[in-house]
Amino acid sequence: MSQQRSLAAYIAKNGKILLGRRNNVGDMGGRWELPGGKAELSETDQEALTRELKEELSVEATILDQIEADKFIHDGREHLLFVYAVTIECEPTILSEHQQVAWFSLNALPNPSDLVDSDARVLAKIAAKYQNPC
Repeated sequence: MSQQRSLAAYIAKNGKILLGRRNNVGDMGGRWELPGGKAELSETDQEALTRELKEELSVEATILDQIEADKFIHDGREHLLFVYAVTIECEPTILSEHQQVAWFSLNALPNPSDLVDSDARVLAKIAAKYQNPC
């Protein structure tokens, strides 16, 4: 089974993280997700995530450290999901892949059924890690 590299941005500000609600297209349409996308073969994770955030949210991003990783199956293909801490200079105002963006605290995320499947798992892992520092 071939693997596709998927990248997600963990953008935090004032104790909250930025999620985008997908446009109502496809099997995950209307669900909340961490912004990001797929890496092209010739791109590093940082290049791909910078490009995706520019395309999806029209923001300039600084990609920091990888904070989480996971695997998931979508359409019969295994994907590797890498989540990076990211900073952005300004609020997203032009959205191409999302109908809206919003800030959520880790203890008040949308219900898992309202999140894209891959992000529901990884956000639960992140929330557990940051809410219990031991």
